[in-house]
Amino acid sequence: MNIIDNIPIGKKYKISREELMEKCNINDKRIFRKNLSELHEKYVIIYDDGYYLPANVEEYQELIDRLKTKEKEVKDRIKQVEKEMKKE
Repeated sequence: MNIIDNIPIGKKYKISREELMEKCNINDKRIFRKNLSELHEKYVIIYDDGYYLPANVEEYQELIDRLKTKEKEVKDRIKQVEKEMKKE
């Protein structure tokens, strides 16, 4: 069964990885991650202690905010590493 067909719409209906894998008859986590990665190219799939498709603008915005926070953390880390590297 197709993964995307089993991912609910809306945060309040999110589904755990284990439940999603079971519904899709996938036993291998590597295969599941590969399939999910391919779906990310076409769909906005959100993971927040469970998988779901955004149901409204607020859920899209929550994802954007989380990604911006991660982006800032990564940029800060890069600056820290570059600064440390220059000491060498």
